[in-house]
Amino acid sequence: MAKHGTEWLDWQLELLRTRFADTHTKNLVTLIGRDANSISHKSYKLKLKKSPEILALRTAGRIPAKPIGSEREDRDGYLMRKINNDYPLNARYKYVHIIEWEQYHGPVPQGFVVIFKNGDRKNTNIGNLDLKTRQEVMKRNTIHRYPDEVKALIRLQHKLERTIERKSEDA
Repeated sequence: MAKHGTEWLDWQLELLRTRFADTHTKNLVTLIGRDANSISHKSYKLKLKKSPEILALRTAGRIPAKPIGSEREDRDGYLMRKINNDYPLNARYKYVHIIEWEQYHGPVPQGFVVIFKNGDRKNTNIGNLDLKTRQEVMKRNTIHRYPDEVKALIRLQHKLERTIERKSEDA
């Protein structure tokens, strides 16, 4: 096996270009003498693709983990709906509030975002959705929307939290 960072030899590159589409990567490991990660990385850089036959063999017998139409929650609490089983993986799900908005109003224009009027990310009812510019959203979510007295209290609270955190780290 070639070590990480070693140069690809001409015969290895030629073999990769000619055999990648129709050969399982585990077989290429033996033929080329490089590990699977190296082969995968180089094939990506060379924009090589597996043939539909090889891809079909790879996925034969597999049942998608979740059916199209199923929903999940992302780490920020937004609902996402599975819209397809295709690649890339990040294109399989779409935010439910975007889907709902687009059903009634069409695509979201560039520079705009769909927001929740009441702040509840799980309430994707069209009556709870609104379209705002990114600047409007920034103003809506910033400390500057509050009166000076409230801003001073928020800053003081953050300063106190930082001091407590530093003291507990030192202890």
